[in-house]
Amino acid sequence: MGNTSSGKGNGIYVQLDTPTVQPGDPVSGVVHLQIASAVQMTGIELKVTGLERTYWREVRREDRSRSRGDGTEERYTEEIPVSRYEKREFFKVRIPVYSLNQTIAQGQYSFPFRFVMPQGLPGTFVVEGSRGFGHHERCGDQAYDAACLYKIKATCGEVGRLGTWPLKHTVMLNLVERPPPIMQVVSEATAHVRICCCFNRGTVHIKMRAEKNSYAPGEVIRVLADFENRSKSVVRHVDLTVNRSLILRAHGHRKSEPKRVAYVAHAIELQPGERRDGSDQPLMLQLPQGLPPMCNGNLIQCSYTLTVSTSVRCAPAPSATVPICMYMPQPPPAFNMAAPSAPPGWAPQSFATTEFQIPAPSAPPPLAPAYQGGQGQQLPAPAQAQAPVGGAFGPTAQQAMAQAPAGGPFGGVPAQNPQAAREPLLGR
Repeated sequence: MGNTSSGKGNGIYVQLDTPTVQPGDPVSGVVHLQIASAVQMTGIELKVTGLERTYWREVRREDRSRSRGDGTEERYTEEIPVSRYEKREFFKVRIPVYSLNQTIAQGQYSFPFRFVMPQGLPGTFVVEGSRGFGHHERCGDQAYDAACLYKIKATCGEVGRLGTWPLKHTVMLNLVERPPPIMQVVSEATAHVRICCCFNRGTVHIKMRAEKNSYAPGEVIRVLADFENRSKSVVRHVDLTVNRSLILRAHGHRKSEPKRVAYVAHAIELQPGERRDGSDQPLMLQLPQGLPPMCNGNLIQCSYTLTVSTSVRCAPAPSATVPICMYMPQPPPAFNMAAPSAPPGWAPQSFATTEFQIPAPSAPPPLAPAYQGGQGQQLPAPAQAQAPVGGAFGPTAQQAMAQAPAGGPFGGVPAQNPQAAREPLLGR
């Protein structure tokens, strides 16, 4: 969080009314300033930043040669660890909240602010991963990490004999992408069953109907699937899989990290010529907790697909796939923190609200596949597939806020006191 207090007990703190918002929502909060003893202060500034960054290490192989002791030349391949990194800002805005540059009397002061998050921004996203033991030895403990972050930082300078001591405090703003309209998605595919990649044994036809196209971690996916085995082979079982595709970019380089995040095999066997109508027998798959949400940035693309496939011995698996949206749990559990209590005697002076604008990104990311719909027909979702009650965020998230820094001048900060006198800082 940075330092929030000087040696004189002065401090600054940012309190957000709602730390979790969606693109297009208003963001409001208060910059609290606590002065333990009269001191000369510079102006209060607010910096709002949105950025995405990627980092990974990979091995570059180069052919080299060296001379042996007998004068002959030996050729070998050298593995060179290479780091890839890029940071790209969606916006960075510095706003002067209040111009001080004067001696401030002992007291407590509150400076409200308000702005609107632009549309077209990817949601908050953090992911990291690594590979096996040998990869750790060459490339370090973390093979890759990526983040899309939004933060608000308040600063104010305390002028002393040795220069200006900066007071600063940063809070993270959790931006949640709006999920696409909840729809029932349909896909079908006919695949050839080829033994040893050349002997055609016929086809398997699959038609799947996913209950909806958007899920949160921990939900159960329900799929209705019809099968027709037009081949001479036996379908041994039916698989339901959710795969995650993570693509990172940095200065023209690209890293792909596919991962199967959920899987279940259903004991459904189809003899040659057999058909199965799955309208009354849904296939179900439990999603694990802790899955990162979908992210559609310029450097980070995280997407998910749902696949129904059939297992045929010695042949590629016929399958049907649709893109799905994985959104953050509602409300996000990491931001469910109780508001800190007010310090004794907290009665700040409140000043006029500073309102400002955040520029929209000049080159917003393209629309994700899950928002464009899957293969085949899309139908309105059934009545039971409703959006979370209370909109995107429940009441708990509306009251959540970041924890106050431990040991600072604020044991906790209350909401703005509307009864406080709106007096200027001068003349005290």
